[in-house]
Amino acid sequence: MDDPMIPDLLTPAQAAEILGMTQQGVQKQIARGALPARRVGRQHVIRRAVVEALADRDGGAPVADVAAALGDLQTAEAEHRSAPDERTAHRVERARAAALAAISPEVVAALAGHLEAR
Repeated sequence: MDDPMIPDLLTPAQAAEILGMTQQGVQKQIARGALPARRVGRQHVIRRAVVEALADRDGGAPVADVAAALGDLQTAEAEHRSAPDERTAHRVERARAAALAAISPEVVAALAGHLEAR
């Protein structure tokens, strides 16, 4: 947003520019829950710290990689709930490890800060 009173909030368009994504891609990540945002009126806003942590500036994975890894984990967990066996349990563990590997400490810190602000 261009309001100097709230400089730490970004519009989806501004987040898209920082993340190297389209605005539609950012909207999809928000809808999936992979990019935490709040609705203000008719528009979402995203904390700048979260976007910058996801921007792959310090070796973390880009937001699309994190979202994909978390999506794979959700799919594996759903499969294991519907057919619990050793194969699906191993798939959940592999997906969990991949999701953790995709998330850098900077991303975790930014997301934790976002959750504390709620």
